Amino acid sequence: MAHEAAEAMSDAVPDGTIIELNLDDEAGPTVWEGDVIEGSGAKHEVQIDAADGSVRRDDTGH
Repeated sequence: MAHEAAEAMSDAVPDGTIIELNLDDEAGPTVWEGDVIEGSGAKHEVQIDAADGSVRRDDTGH
């Protein structure tokens, strides 16, 4: 489960490093939430749908 979420995050941010990965089932559908730092230093907050593995959100900030 977590491995598949990590792969989906790596696909969403190919040059990034996952620094946090948590399962969230508190509000709405269950999602994997993670923070990914890309090579340039930009931080991505990524949500992966736990049921189908799709990227639900990829917000970027510096």
